Amino acid sequence: MPDFFALESTGYTTWSEFNARLEDLTQVIHSSYQPALIQRVGLRYIDRIVHRQASKPSDWNGLLDPSLLGLAGKPGLMEAVIGAQTFSHLDLGDAQVVLRSGCTPDPAQANGYSTVLDTDCFDARARAFDVADLHQTAKQLHRRALQVFQAVVEPELLDYLKT
Repeated sequence: MPDFFALESTGYTTWSEFNARLEDLTQVIHSSYQPALIQRVGLRYIDRIVHRQASKPSDWNGLLDPSLLGLAGKPGLMEAVIGAQTFSHLDLGDAQVVLRSGCTPDPAQANGYSTVLDTDCFDARARAFDVADLHQTAKQLHRRALQVFQAVVEPELLDYLKT
C-alpha cells in the first residue's frame, strides 16, 4: 500500500527468524519507495493456548493471571461461566500495549476451552523514516510483548508450554 507496509507470518519459529524477514522487507521498502515518515510501528502476537485439562473457563485458574479470567475466577460464579473476555490498554512509556484475552469453547477439542492472548504493542510517535530506528523499535516492542506475556501467564502454564 502507498501509506503502510506490513509483515504477517505464522510460519516462523523464533524472533530472530521473523526479525530477519522484517529487516529484509524494510530495506526493500526503503530502497524502492524512500518513505519520509514513520507514523506507527506495531508488533502483534495472537497466541492461542490449548491446555488439554481445560474443560471450562475456571480450569484456567492458576494458569493465567486472575485479571484475565473475569468471573471465571470468582468463587460462587466460576462454574456458571461459559466464556470470558478482557481488554486492557497499557502505556508503558516507550510503548503502548493493547491486550485482549478470551477463554472460549475450542471447536478443535471435545469439551475443551482454549485461551487467546492478542497482544498488540505499538509506538505511535511520528518521526522521520529511519531503517535503524524502525528495527530498534521493533526489537523493543518484541521485548515488551514478551514481558506482558510473562506477566499474565503463570509459571505452571509456562512450564506446560515448554513441553
